[in-house]
Amino acid sequence: MFINYSWPGNLREFRNVVRRSVLLTNEGKISSATLPWEITNATGESTYQAAKPTENTTTTAKDSTVDLKDTASKAEYEAIMNVLKEVNFNKTKAAELLKIDRKTLYNKIKNYEESQ
Repeated sequence: MFINYSWPGNLREFRNVVRRSVLLTNEGKISSATLPWEITNATGESTYQAAKPTENTTTTAKDSTVDLKDTASKAEYEAIMNVLKEVNFNKTKAAELLKIDRKTLYNKIKNYEESQ
């Protein structure tokens, strides 16, 4: 997996991934479970592809198809739903596992329901 990833952040990114993985492991060795998604799913091709503007177009940050806030929100929603399913929708236990206040969990769930 390390060889297949293109490492666009070079040594600094590699160092951070190794540190994070070591901190997250319980087994004393790095496994795919502790590695970020982009590394475990790398295909050997560059995972970072810069947009190449054509002669008639220019790209700006507003034109970007990636919305970081939306992506983070979706990941947070999925994490909350997975934990809720794991504890049979016991919100108190879910909040404990997520290491957030129960009221915060209720507010997040309410916000997700309103946005749909």
